[in-house]
Amino acid sequence: MPNPSCTNYRIEYAVKSDVGMRRANNQDAVLALADTDQTEGRGSLFIVADGMGAHAAGELASELAVKNVPHEYKMLRDQPAPAALRQAVQKANGLIHAKGQSSSEFQGMGTTCASLVVLGDAALIAHVGDSRVYRIRELELEQLTFDHSLVWELAEASHTTEDKIPACIPKNVITRSLGPHPVVNVDLEGPFDLKPGDVYLLCSDGLTGVVGDELIGGVLTAMAPEEAAQTLVDLANLRGGPDNISVIVVRVGESDQPAGDDDPEQPTAHACRGAAAYRTDPVRWLAMAATAVCLAVVIWCIREQQTWGAVAAAIGLGGAAVRALGRSGHPRQAASFETLGGPYGSAPYRNCDCHSGERITQHLRDVVDELSRIRSGDSPRTKSTNGAEKIDWSSFDARCEQAAGCGDWRETVSHYGAAIRNLMSQVRETPEAANAAIGAPSRNSAIG
Repeated sequence: MPNPSCTNYRIEYAVKSDVGMRRANNQDAVLALADTDQTEGRGSLFIVADGMGAHAAGELASELAVKNVPHEYKMLRDQPAPAALRQAVQKANGLIHAKGQSSSEFQGMGTTCASLVVLGDAALIAHVGDSRVYRIRELELEQLTFDHSLVWELAEASHTTEDKIPACIPKNVITRSLGPHPVVNVDLEGPFDLKPGDVYLLCSDGLTGVVGDELIGGVLTAMAPEEAAQTLVDLANLRGGPDNISVIVVRVGESDQPAGDDDPEQPTAHACRGAAAYRTDPVRWLAMAATAVCLAVVIWCIREQQTWGAVAAAIGLGGAAVRALGRSGHPRQAASFETLGGPYGSAPYRNCDCHSGERITQHLRDVVDELSRIRSGDSPRTKSTNGAEKIDWSSFDARCEQAAGCGDWRETVSHYGAAIRNLMSQVRETPEAANAAIGAPSRNSAIG
């Protein structure tokens, strides 16, 4: 969904949330609000929340997060964006905790919350839990959030990385979430400068638990947001889809409108967004009308030699109107990288070099080869090919042939992605084909 704005950047994004292959219901919740009247000039807001709790408690917790964080963030207009974002998450935590205490059915419920705000020429992150936010820039994938999980906490305490922690330590134990406690510590990260070509990814651990960082970075680099988001979900499902999978892909591009920086007569990019809100703010128009009326009353009082009390009252009303005018979305309120303060947090926490196109294409080639073996019944991953005959493999084969003939690894990745998306689309439409297409993945395996 393209979202043109009057800044120097054009934001394009895609949102996908999938129940996966092993769960009966989806406890993830996602939200994307473009920088329109929905956020009243506070930027574009994206959230992924992964709920936890028995019965419907996890679904309710994640739903409350994606509903209340944007509401609270918008209401805290007098606060700078970093403080407003952190407080919004903290207030959502209080609401989820109160709901959890209201009934034994909801007691102990919680949710992760990874939120990204793109505002002016900067990005901000507020984060709790083990859902993640990544950025890929110039083939370098950076994890911008710290996993609040037992494995990551032990790794930090031991001054090592999570892959060095013994396998007996469960990876799905999180140490911080919204809901279980009345107060929560919210990590704030940023601000991060925006650069055309940057891609941000918000995702739940249903993706990162089974798809490796290098392949994630390759997909984000080679595909547009809509194709990248669906391909990542499909790859996770091809790895067995053991959990709900949610992804939001946000790409930064050049604006369709000139920045105006080279022309002193043109407004700056940041002022342009503020001016747009200022021009359409109804409070501004009412304040202007009230100011004009009060000025007319003052002139009339002087001409008719009215008492100074009446003049003072009219001037007081006019002053109030002017103050309201000053508060009504004035361009001076527009935020930029320089005005957001910080830096906050210590991101990036992990880096992955995605320059090796050969390794990235090999990851996908392995997936495609495994699917071909499943079709022929030669794969140990599936007991039967029942259902495979319901899949039209012709488009899959055609795309794979195109991929094999490409000279640029990005084109190869794009064609393989299209082949996988086509196959998985058929699987979704023909559930009985799922077993043949997906099989039974290794418990500890991860693509890429």
